Amino acid sequence: PPTSPPLVLGFQPSGGRVGDPVTVHGHRLWGALDVQFNGVSSSILSSTYGEISTQVPGGATTGPIRVVTPEGESVSSEAFFVGETPILDSATPDSGKVGSSITLRGRHFAGATRVMFGGAGAPYFSVVADSIVEATVDSLATTGPVSITTPAATGTSSFALKVLPFDTAARIGNVRDVPADQGGRVAVRWLRSDFD
Repeated sequence: PPTSPPLVLGFQPSGGRVGDPVTVHGHRLWGALDVQFNGVSSSILSSTYGEISTQVPGGATTGPIRVVTPEGESVSSEAFFVGETPILDSATPDSGKVGSSITLRGRHFAGATRVMFGGAGAPYFSVVADSIVEATVDSLATTGPVSITTPAATGTSSFALKVLPFDTAARIGNVRDVPADQGGRVAVRWLRSDFD
């Protein structure tokens, strides 16, 4: 009877580090001869009709997963992300109010999907480079460590970012006399409140 090639529908998780386990999902995957991560072959731990257990091989890079069986081959429509755990070295400034811009420095930030301040919130952020993320303190942020999540892993800082409260009242900076008006006027310099 005619045979049908395998069909790769997806994989779990969507990314990982070298050595991490991966399950490939699809149809007709039994008897798999080869599983490749962007062209790099990996060991097949087990295979059934609907899934293959494997792991991220050394030398793998981000790209599709390819499965080869005696009946043919199939390539995933999505890329598997290969990366390292994000490492956070610093935050500049190390404190800020809601709406403040914070520059996070470290490494392995490429592909970041989430940033959290104090283990909460989902602030707006952009990955400037593999070593720099610009993030905005959001209303759910709390004082505590900063974490960055990529499809491979979540990295958490050893330092804490301090979330500052809003200034609810204006603060007088200084008062000085206006010269030559016989004490009639003064000049006042102040800092407005965050609600003014």
